[in-house]
Amino acid sequence: MVTIRKRLPEHFKKELRNLLRANADIFSWTHADMTGIPRTIMVDGKPFKTEHKLNEYNHIKPITQNKRSLGPDRNTVACKEADELTKA
Repeated sequence: MVTIRKRLPEHFKKELRNLLRANADIFSWTHADMTGIPRTIMVDGKPFKTEHKLNEYNHIKPITQNKRSLGPDRNTVACKEADELTKA
């Protein structure tokens, strides 16, 4: 096992880059690339689902949070910063 850190010797970095570039077709770059992955795995001989889901409770009503706003002086500064970031 190799731990990749900032102080990794340069020849190891080159070898690692070459290895990753040579095997780039093996990696999954999108969800569509991950076909054939089983949705269940066997743990102690029993199937275990690996899918994620949100728990939904019908007896609990959703609560909306109150709107939070900035003070007038902070609001103008925030708007200016947002404009600068969107222009960049």
